[in-house]
Amino acid sequence: MYPANLGADRGNCSIQDRRQILNISAVAQSPRYSQRWLQVIAGNWQYSAIVTAQSGNHFNVTTGVDNALSGQSSERPNLIGNPIPAAQTVNQWLVPTAFSSPATGTYGNLGINSFVGPGGLQFDTALSRLFPIREKQKIEVRGEAFNILNRANFMNPTATLNSGNFGKILTANDPRILQLAVKLVF
Repeated sequence: MYPANLGADRGNCSIQDRRQILNISAVAQSPRYSQRWLQVIAGNWQYSAIVTAQSGNHFNVTTGVDNALSGQSSERPNLIGNPIPAAQTVNQWLVPTAFSSPATGTYGNLGINSFVGPGGLQFDTALSRLFPIREKQKIEVRGEAFNILNRANFMNPTATLNSGNFGKILTANDPRILQLAVKLVF
C-alpha cells in the first residue's frame, strides 16, 4: 500500500492463515451376520462422519476512498479506538467509530489483515449400503448430509469503511444440504 514503507504491509495472510483447525473423521461398518435374515436387514451398512471446527479468516479493513492520492481505493484507515464491541454479533462485528479516514495525501496507521472473522463448526455425515447382485456386481445406495446441524457459519463482515454495512456480517456459508445417490458397481 505504502511504497516507502514495505513493513506496513507485513501481517497475517487473509485466507490461508487459520490459527486453529480441528478435523475429526470416523467410519463404522456393520458386522457380517451369520443369520441370513439379520444380514439382509442389518448387514453391509457403512456410516461416516466428519467434524470440522476452525477459527476465522483474517480480513483487511479499507477506507474505500483514495486518501493518499495513489490511485487505489484499498487503503487502510487510522485506528483511533477499540474496534471490537463488548459483544460481537452479526450486526456489529466491528465498531465504525474506532476508525477514521487519514488526511488527504497520507496513509492510515492500521496494519494489513488485523482482524479475525467468525470461526466455523460443521458436522457432515453419510450412510451407505451395498446390495450384492451377482459375484462382481453391486448397487450402492448412499445418503449424505452436509452441515447436518444447520449451524450458521458466517463469513467475514463488510470491511469497507465508507459502506453503510460496515462491520456487519451479511453472508454465511452453505446451509444444510442433503443428497441421495444410487451407484451400480461392476
